[in-house]
Amino acid sequence: RDTAMEGMSRWVGRVWRLANNAMSKHSNESSAKTRLALQKALKRVSEDLEKRRYNTAIATMMEFTNAATEAGETVGQDDLATFIRMLAPFAPHVAEELWQMVVVANFSSRWKRGMNSASTEFTSVHTQPWPVYDPSAVVEETVPVVVQVNGKVRETLVMAADQANDQTIVEKQAKAAENVRKYLGEAAVKKVVFVPGKIISFVTGI
Repeated sequence: RDTAMEGMSRWVGRVWRLANNAMSKHSNESSAKTRLALQKALKRVSEDLEKRRYNTAIATMMEFTNAATEAGETVGQDDLATFIRMLAPFAPHVAEELWQMVVVANFSSRWKRGMNSASTEFTSVHTQPWPVYDPSAVVEETVPVVVQVNGKVRETLVMAADQANDQTIVEKQAKAAENVRKYLGEAAVKKVVFVPGKIISFVTGI
């Protein structure tokens, strides 16, 4: 369909502008938001490729590009190089052009450290290994934990991801919440059901 081709063309244009903007800022560090979005995208695209879900892989890369462009987030050159490697199987010619512009021509990049700037050796993006996502980078900083009293939702706590997995911490914060205290009252808690990072449920003697 012509409309589908136009949509892909617009996306490639956004990718190109994103790369040029990143290069103009001369930053090796991405914003925290961009790095999280990239690592999530890399995880999903890697999984989609293994299952041959190419359409959803492309959609994921489009989401990342749109988010980074619309929010005006900083994209570091190292993360940009990772994105270009992820893009390569889907848009090989554009990815190669970007690789030469972003990585090969940028001798300060970690990809080319130690390379002689006078070298004429051609280094292609298609000879690079597939990037591997960092599991620790895709962990959400905060997560919602639902608090129930006798089967009814009385509060939702927003907690650090690591704390949300600790029942002692979650239970203490839940009981300190005003709305939970009101429904617990003086009743004895007979049972506590805890699902790490998701829910804590109090069952009273009433």
